[in-house]
Amino acid sequence: MAKATSVKRQRAPAKKPGKDLSISAAAQTKVSQTVKLDGALYVRLAAYAAAMRFTNQYIFVEALTEFLDRYDGTVGKGVQI
Repeated sequence: MAKATSVKRQRAPAKKPGKDLSISAAAQTKVSQTVKLDGALYVRLAAYAAAMRFTNQYIFVEALTEFLDRYDGTVGKGVQI
């Protein structure tokens, strides 16, 4: 009769938790956002960014922050944007 060999058992790797899509989790990290621009708007953005030595991301973040600061809390209250 053949001698039984012992097999060392290994634990399965721990499951990675799913993505946390909560606002608090997003606030703690940077999140990618894709924006499609028409050609004329892109050319204006690129020219301004180059002249001012800003990145497109910097311009978008500044503009979006200003927009949200101005209109935050007005959605559904008859404010036309």
